[in-house]
Amino acid sequence: YIYGVDDDLQGQVQVAIETERFAAQSN
Repeated sequence: YIYGVDDDLQGQVQVAIETERFAAQSN
């Protein structure tokens, strides 16, 4: 386990989820 790499990936996933949610609300 390399600390930081997994956190970055988790952060990107969270951003993607928030972006999808925002896009869904906008439409």
